[in-house]
Amino acid sequence: MDEIKETLEWNETVARKFTELGEEISASPSVQELFEVLIRRMEKAFEIPFVWFSLIRAPQADALRQVAADSDLLTERLNLIDGDTLTVLLDGRTEPLLVNGDLRSFYRMLPPTKKFLFRSLAIVPFTLENTVVGSLNNGDPSPQRYRPDLETGLLAELAARISTRLNELLAEAGSPPHSPS
Repeated sequence: MDEIKETLEWNETVARKFTELGEEISASPSVQELFEVLIRRMEKAFEIPFVWFSLIRAPQADALRQVAADSDLLTERLNLIDGDTLTVLLDGRTEPLLVNGDLRSFYRMLPPTKKFLFRSLAIVPFTLENTVVGSLNNGDPSPQRYRPDLETGLLAELAARISTRLNELLAEAGSPPHSPS
């Protein structure tokens, strides 16, 4: 009975942290602030050893890449990746992906200036106008942290909030999410 109570309390705590993070996402005044908040809060609130972003090398992500270039934190925590490569790594999915085991192919998602040995990974793709343009990545040295059999509902909600806020911020700034090719 105590184990069930502890599990319920832990689940409530995690859900509360996601709710608080969602509020910060909605209040973020800029793309830069949004990305920086996500990195700092994910690491602190959820004790994630390494958090970073991947953005596709395509016109759809131009505005996001430009913002990241203005931040030291984001410059260190950003990986540029070919859109087709990201699609393959996500196995064509648009929802969060949890992986462990043989992760060699996922190491190409790491930022060039920051290397981290992870044995499990949560990839949270986000979109602009319903097109995946990048992902928030959470790496952990424990292979048990992000197992494919775990529930990803809260991560899916996080992805939706990130995508919604990015679309809003780019619209407010007058930057179309899709630049002409």
